[in-house]
Amino acid sequence: MIIAFCTECAEPYTKIDGTHYVCDQGHHFYNNPHAAVAVVLYNDSGEILFSKRAHEPAKGKYDLPGGFCEFNEDPFETAEREIREETGMTIDNLELVTAYPGLYQPNNSVCDLVVVTHTHTGTPTPDDDSEALEWKPLSFINDATFNPNYHGLDDKLHEIITSRVK
Repeated sequence: MIIAFCTECAEPYTKIDGTHYVCDQGHHFYNNPHAAVAVVLYNDSGEILFSKRAHEPAKGKYDLPGGFCEFNEDPFETAEREIREETGMTIDNLELVTAYPGLYQPNNSVCDLVVVTHTHTGTPTPDDDSEALEWKPLSFINDATFNPNYHGLDDKLHEIITSRVK
């Protein structure tokens, strides 16, 4: 996000560094990462539900279903809402696995909170930001068509999923 004018008084901002801006009136703005949630849903076969992005950025690439936290929204509520919006499914029993920093668009960074669940109901139906939803093996996280770089996530998920799938 490129910040040019103060959100409080409309005076021009001076960029202090990549995150910090200040106007002549002394108002500060911090272009901090935006919180987002990526949801790992896995089935009884240990496959993960991947979403093919319907819109930019990274249109046509695969991602985990999820999205940005709304104002004052708990990340687990975000996960439940985003899954409902993108897949039509409901989820429960969420567990936080890890977090990754990333660049969403130029000058707009995110902090993706990755959560996992095996508890879900409904049939995945693409809607909202998803062009398609597909169950794929965990190794697909390392495919060139998978957009975010979640280095090491496959190892973390392998332990979780193999301990729970029979």
